[in-house]
Amino acid sequence: MEFTMKYIVLASCCLILPASRLWAQDLSEAQIDSLEKAAYGAEARNLQELVVTADAPMVKVEGNTISYDVEQDPSSDGQSVLDMLRKVPLVSVDGQDNITLKGEGNYKIYVNGRPDPTLSANASTILKAMPASAVSKVEVISDPGAKYDAEGTGGIINLVTERKRRDAGYNGSLNASLTNRDIFAGAFGAAKWNRLTLNANINYMNQKWTSAPGSYENSTIYAPGAGGNEMRSSADTRRKFEYIGANLSGSWEASDNDLLNFSIAYTDVDGSMSIIDNHTEMLAPDGSTLWIYSRDGSLGYSFSTLTANAAWQHNFNRPDNYISLSYQFDFGKSSNPLTETYGDFVNYSTPFILHSTYNDNYNRTHTLQLDYSNTLSSHAAIEAGAKGIFRRNSAISTAEGSNDLLTLTPIPSESTDISQPQDIYALYLLYRANYGAWSANAGVRYEHTRMGIRYHYGDMDDFTNTLDDVVPNAGVTYSFSPAHALGVNYGMRISRPSLEQVNPYRLSYSPTEAMQGNPDLRSERINKISLSYRNFGRILGTTISLDYNHTGNAIAGYAFLDGNTVVNTNANVGRKEDVNLNIFLMANVSRFVRLTFNGMGGYTSITTSHPLDLSNHGWTGNINHNGEWHMPADMNLSWYGGYTWGKIGLQSKGGDFFYYGLALSRDFLADKSLRLTLNATNFAQKNFKFSNTVIDPNFTTHTINRMAAWRIGISATWKFGKTQSMVKSVNSRIANDDLSTSGASSPAAAGQGSGM
Repeated sequence: MEFTMKYIVLASCCLILPASRLWAQDLSEAQIDSLEKAAYGAEARNLQELVVTADAPMVKVEGNTISYDVEQDPSSDGQSVLDMLRKVPLVSVDGQDNITLKGEGNYKIYVNGRPDPTLSANASTILKAMPASAVSKVEVISDPGAKYDAEGTGGIINLVTERKRRDAGYNGSLNASLTNRDIFAGAFGAAKWNRLTLNANINYMNQKWTSAPGSYENSTIYAPGAGGNEMRSSADTRRKFEYIGANLSGSWEASDNDLLNFSIAYTDVDGSMSIIDNHTEMLAPDGSTLWIYSRDGSLGYSFSTLTANAAWQHNFNRPDNYISLSYQFDFGKSSNPLTETYGDFVNYSTPFILHSTYNDNYNRTHTLQLDYSNTLSSHAAIEAGAKGIFRRNSAISTAEGSNDLLTLTPIPSESTDISQPQDIYALYLLYRANYGAWSANAGVRYEHTRMGIRYHYGDMDDFTNTLDDVVPNAGVTYSFSPAHALGVNYGMRISRPSLEQVNPYRLSYSPTEAMQGNPDLRSERINKISLSYRNFGRILGTTISLDYNHTGNAIAGYAFLDGNTVVNTNANVGRKEDVNLNIFLMANVSRFVRLTFNGMGGYTSITTSHPLDLSNHGWTGNINHNGEWHMPADMNLSWYGGYTWGKIGLQSKGGDFFYYGLALSRDFLADKSLRLTLNATNFAQKNFKFSNTVIDPNFTTHTINRMAAWRIGISATWKFGKTQSMVKSVNSRIANDDLSTSGASSPAAAGQGSGM
């Protein structure tokens, strides 16, 4: 951060110091204290006025980590964390609020250096409900090294809620917003007493008071060998959800060399999608009607999580020389109840007029981690550690049906009860060296995994699988200057299937559409080579990354035909290759105008082996733009827009779409502690339109989803207090970034958007 000290007036001598420049990020707290004492001396109490102006870089690069300083963004008040992610290098947020990192969806999200499984699985829903004021900085770790778990392919997005504060006291903020789609309220507070520091926040969003309307159209044409018929289906939809999230974190400096910290977080989301006037008909090749039925239904999606962790770190009075021990517990529950009623039959019959299914998933994880770091010399350091993850997941599914709309009868054939034990033991060793302009790192991680599935209902056989993985990584960087560098990295990652992906239960969205897990899934391996160039100056800043990914035994979603039903599932399909070019450009046009451009373009090829014998390839990409104008009269105008094209799957290709938004804010009160913001997104169009085409040898399906697009609202943020405290973190970071997030989704589920 660059500070320009305009003047310091000392009443005792009326001395005015000339302007001078300091780089604060190069100073320690002790050095800053020394400078304060040198400037103020014993007469500091007589200081009458101190004016400091800041010209802080929002984007900072340190090794493989790129950080975006949300606190330095004047437009952050009144916006969500999801809005901030649109500005972060290498991160893209499309019109459906889907988040990608360097074009990939298989990333992990951390909070203060620790994994948050809820955010990784449901990021869009939660981050749209979280105010930007709850986050101080966003870090992107594009090439995780051996210190991090071997799983997770796209990298890490770390949300830092800690703030650098030094004085005892308290501060906080209150947030509220109202739009035509939802209402929101939130509060943040921080306090420090002696060596104890606490941060707390709570957020609430309700989108149930006004539903989000949409529609769904589907056309499936069967190949001549499968009958040659055409099935058409259409429906109106209404989506609603409610969110609450709370977090408490703290740190205690037990001594000058010992630090203890803890945190506990709770999240609950309750949502539903109503299916209204679903009309489905089957047409013969000559266009005549074979059968018709109608359906009304409600698909629920709810989840709640609890995460608690504690850590201890001891420093050995040398830079980067410490030992730390961490523990974390994660619990999660998710449910997807479906109730549907059938009628208006023409040449069609169903076993049940009323049909209900209930699918509950439970996740429990205990994690222990030991880390050690030692500086060998002024040029080299090593890190080593051990970790144990003990995960117990389970899923219970039941179904009921009725022929008279009065009496529900259990359906044993649609019931399952399974558990998924998974134990992971890991060791890692990492070496870092720095010689002048050259820096290098190399590491290796060993992981032993014992995982399996236990079937507590039905006649399927239990199975257990043991895996041993050695995962290397290495990188070299040449720095032309502190902000100008060229680097190359190699890393191997793995991704194990999640419980949802292996659960064999078939969730039927309709008689012609279903989703089912695959218990035979195995882990996938990803080899990645990345060439990156970064140059951040005061006027222009850019980062460019060219990546090649090769995935063996890749997990991919695909669809197959079972009678007239299209079933979406997952499989280890064989080989997947990606070549992507990622570019981020930031331009400080003037003191008042900042522009950023973020884009990705690439080519994807997926090839399967027998018995699927499927393949797909094509170009994919996105481009995003953000702008900010600091206007007179304490007003700020910000805007964003983007375009996405060609999302490639094993059998599918997504359509193109664009999105945009505006925000106008103004500060009030003498200390500018109150900010009001007007927001408008996609205001010139009634609906978003998303299309997707699936091509299989036996059928071709074209799906169109429409969602209410325009959104207009007002928000208010009030800040109070003057504390300068912060929650400190130990260097040990529990990072369970190990579950695959790729997989199948039905057209109905894809139409939900926003991660719901």
